[in-house]
Amino acid sequence: MDDLRAARRELRQTINRIEGEEQVHARIDERDGKTVAQVTTYQERGMPPLTVIGLYYRTEDGTLVADQRRRLKFFPDEVATLARGITKALQEVERWRRGRR
Repeated sequence: MDDLRAARRELRQTINRIEGEEQVHARIDERDGKTVAQVTTYQERGMPPLTVIGLYYRTEDGTLVADQRRRLKFFPDEVATLARGITKALQEVERWRRGRR
């Protein structure tokens, strides 16, 4: 079973290299040590880049496996709105931190 998963993962990586390019911009390890959130940009040839926020689960051997149901994909015209929302969230965290001092 593990050999089959490894073979599928290797095939997906090969296909991704041929069909498109993915760049990991941030990786956030969750506190449980089993879940990872990643922010990536994925672009297929001739297509606009997608910004993807996805969850991955760490297997027993440490391999990250994507949770295909828990992925958010943003097209270029949506990224500015996403950035504004994240900026507001960061400002709120900063206000909270200043209030705790």
